[in-house]
Amino acid sequence: MLDVTAELIAEWLDELAGLTGSLGDLFNRPEPRVVFAQFVEGLFAELPKKNGWTLSERAGHATGDRMRWLLDGSVWDADQLRDEVRDYVVEHLGDADASLVIDDTQAQKKGTKSVGVAFQHCGLTGGVRNCQTMVMLTCATAAGHALIDRRLYLPEEWTSDRERCRAAGIPDETAFATKPGLAIAMLDRALAAQVPFTWVLADSGYGRDPQLRAWCHTRAVPYVRGVPVDLPLNVCDGLSALPEAVNTVWPQTVVRTCIVHLIRNSLRYSSRRDWAEVARDLKPVYTAVNEEQARVRLGEFAEKWGTKYPSIAGTWERAWSEFVPFLGLPDAIRQVVYTTNAIESLNARYRRAASACGHFPNEQAALKRLYLTTLALDPTGRGRQRWNNRWKSALNEFDLLFDGRLTAGRVQAEQPPTHSLRQPDEKHLNHDRPPQDPRL
Repeated sequence: MLDVTAELIAEWLDELAGLTGSLGDLFNRPEPRVVFAQFVEGLFAELPKKNGWTLSERAGHATGDRMRWLLDGSVWDADQLRDEVRDYVVEHLGDADASLVIDDTQAQKKGTKSVGVAFQHCGLTGGVRNCQTMVMLTCATAAGHALIDRRLYLPEEWTSDRERCRAAGIPDETAFATKPGLAIAMLDRALAAQVPFTWVLADSGYGRDPQLRAWCHTRAVPYVRGVPVDLPLNVCDGLSALPEAVNTVWPQTVVRTCIVHLIRNSLRYSSRRDWAEVARDLKPVYTAVNEEQARVRLGEFAEKWGTKYPSIAGTWERAWSEFVPFLGLPDAIRQVVYTTNAIESLNARYRRAASACGHFPNEQAALKRLYLTTLALDPTGRGRQRWNNRWKSALNEFDLLFDGRLTAGRVQAEQPPTHSLRQPDEKHLNHDRPPQDPRL
């Protein structure tokens, strides 16, 4: 355990004074430089509550005006300060085996004027509170850990209200970004600044985001991220109430719209003679590598077809929140989940088979009927083998995307029942079809 002595504290104070003094070029006047040093020292002080008044009182100010002016009125570059702090951390804690840790923290508020304040999840209380949320990026090594970047999260209720943003001093070009999106921007900044690190760490709140995971895969960055146990991938066909219903039952489900249905809905607004060209011009949108590129491609489509068919771009805009998760998927997964047609065709076969029988004496009889219907789709088995081969790359990507939970679930499902008292003889097993039921 570290033995804290008066001499050691004096050394710390000297080092802190040297650090704050080296940041004097952030300010164009000497007064804010002095107040800045007092502000930082106050944050380290043992004060029962830290605000403008208590920090001013500790610094010996008669009022809190100088502290407020430092944060509200004086001209200095917060991003330059962020870069200086990051470089200082790398200089003292930098390590090639470092981990960049993504997390967020909240500050509870009482009013509605603080930038980004809204009723949202608060990690401090575990419930919904009126608070601000800051996304943080921390550098952690064996020598210690320290903050190197931060972004304030702005909920959609803020970014959609431009007058409120202007009143709070938020630039008009600031658009809505998810918390994982802010984390990706900070990781890009760390890479650009050549921050040494090996791992990216995050909890399940960020582990469920496909774009953040795709960022790590694209740059071959090892990561450790929590993944919720109830994280399925739901592909829907554009029904307006389906995403809301799914998220009500499974709040952390990734809901993605069917690309083929989206294209069909788009073609409803165009003349038949333009279908081929419209579909060809939409392809760069859903084959884009990320959301930013897809936005650009949709803008190019709107420039070409917006006058003649203005509703098509609007169709994609309305479905954008369910379309974006598709862009975070690897190509192998995109090829098997871009449409729900295969599932709908199979369901139609099942419905016809069930209707033809009228009723079933029990559940087992119904399951056997569905099994035979499935076998009838491919009686020779050659198609099954062909699809198995096509699915191999997708299954590998799914296993990476869901951190092995698909494999774990498949292995668990294949385990023999523990309550079985006797294994059947090999001659009684029929691997091609289930046991016959005389009532069928």
